[in-house]
Amino acid sequence: MTLYRKFIISAACATIVSFGAFYAAFLYQFDAPIPSGYDAANWNTYKNLVGINTPGKRILLFGDSSTVFGVNSELLSKKTGMPVANMALHGGLPLDALTKSVIKNSREGDTVVMSLVWLYYFKDYRTPEDWILREMVAWYGDYFYSLPFLTKLKYMSAIDMKTLYTNMDVKSKKDAVLKEFLYRRALTMDEIRVQYAKIDRTAPQPFSYSYLNMNSSGDIQGACGTHPIANMVSIDIPQNPKVNKNVLELLSDTAKELKSKGVAFYIAPSVTVQDERSNKESYHKALMTMMEQIRAAGVPIVGNPDDFYFPLSSFYDTAFHINCENTVERTSRLYTIIKDYLPKTTLTASPRATN
Repeated sequence: MTLYRKFIISAACATIVSFGAFYAAFLYQFDAPIPSGYDAANWNTYKNLVGINTPGKRILLFGDSSTVFGVNSELLSKKTGMPVANMALHGGLPLDALTKSVIKNSREGDTVVMSLVWLYYFKDYRTPEDWILREMVAWYGDYFYSLPFLTKLKYMSAIDMKTLYTNMDVKSKKDAVLKEFLYRRALTMDEIRVQYAKIDRTAPQPFSYSYLNMNSSGDIQGACGTHPIANMVSIDIPQNPKVNKNVLELLSDTAKELKSKGVAFYIAPSVTVQDERSNKESYHKALMTMMEQIRAAGVPIVGNPDDFYFPLSSFYDTAFHINCENTVERTSRLYTIIKDYLPKTTLTASPRATN
C-alpha cells in the first residue's frame, strides 16, 4: 500500500471518528433542562389528549397559534353536527412538525382544516432556526430523530460549539438544575391530565398562554380586548409571491397520505389585519395567487383570503390572534366556507370525554 493510500484511509478514519464523536455529543445534549418554551411542549401533549377525547368522525382544526386563538370549537360543533377538536400548535414549530401532527392524530372519516399564517408558505421548513433548535434540545428530540439524514446534518451544523458545550454541561447537572428550576421539563400526559382537572372552570381565569387556559376542545380562553402595546399590521407580502417549492411538496404529500387514510384535508386562509396595505388590490391578488399555487399542487382549498379580513380592533396581542369579542364571527365565517365540504350525513355531535 502506498503512503498516499495510507494517508487517505487514515484521514477517512479520522473524519468518521470525529463525526461520530460530534454526533454523540449532539445527541447527549437532548433533554437538557435549559431555558426554553416548555409551554409549547405541554401544548403538544395537551392537544394529543384533546384528540383522544374527541370521539367519532371529527373536524380537526390544525395550524399555528392563529387557530389556537379566535375559534369557538363548541359553536362550530353545534353548527356542523360533528365533534370538533382544535389541534393547532405553537407557530414556532416547522411546517413538517405540524403536518406530522396532522397525520398522527387523524383517522378515517375525519375532516382536517389547516390554516397557517402567510409567512409559513415562504419559509423552507428544512432550514434550522434558533427557536426550534433550542426546543429540540430541551424537549423535542423526537423531531430531530424523525428528520431525513441531510436535514439532520443541517441542524447539527447550526449549533456552535460554545452552545453545545453549555447544553452538555446543563445535561450533566440535570437533577440539580431541575431541583432549582422545577418547570424546565415537559409534562407527561398523566401530569397534564391531573393538573388540568384541578382548575376551577367556573371561576374567571387570568389570560395566559398555558394549556391550562385552553378549554376541553383546545381553544385558548380569555384573550379579550386589544393589548395596549401590541403593534399589529398586515404582514408584508411580495406582489408576485412564490410559495416555497418544498412547502408545496410537503402539503401535496400530506394531502395524498391523508386521502389514503380516508381523511379529508383542506387548507383555509389565515386571518389578515385589514389596513391600508392589505386593502390594496395588489395585496388581495397576491394572497389569491398563493392560494392558487397551493391548489395547483393538488391540495384542496376552502374559502378565499378576503373571508378572513378583520379590522385592527379584532386582534388581541399580535396580527395573528383574534380576540374573544370576534371569536364567534371568525368561527361563523369558518363554518360558512367548510359546510359544503363536510360529510352529507352528520349527526348531533357526540359528547366529549372529560380530560
